[in-house]
This record gives sequence, structure tokens and C-alpha cells, in this order.
Amino acid sequence: MTKTGADYAWFENDFPDIAEAYCFTLVRGLSPAELMSRLEGRPEAPLQGIAAVVDAAFAQYDLEEGDRWLP
Repeated sequence: MTKTGADYAWFENDFPDIAEAYCFTLVRGLSPAELMSRLEGRPEAPLQGIAAVVDAAFAQYDLEEGDRWLP
């Protein structure tokens, strides 16, 4: 069965803080390493738990003074 964005609509209801801080993109046919390379991602220390992820996202938002990153 092929997944679509509608299959993940529950996420915003279950985790509203993190849904506000992040966007998700469904990607097929790429390994995680290849995807990160294409997005020019960089390794970071892993975060543990939803609260840590939300805190990190809002801390970065504050550093950027609310500017959104657009490729």
C-alpha cells in the first residue's frame, strides 16, 4: 500500500508543538545518507524525546530571529 501525506495527518493533532516547528517530506528511493547529502544536512548530536526536539527547533528559530530557511 502506498502512503500519502494524509496517512500522517494524525501527527499535527498528537504533537502540535513539534508540528509547528518542523515540516515533513515523504521521500522515496533515497537512503537517509543520500537524502541528507542532497539537502546539505550536517551531523548533529541526537536529541532524545519530543521536548528536546521542540526546544532545539525553537532555539534555532530564535537564533534566526524568526526568519524561515528557504532553499
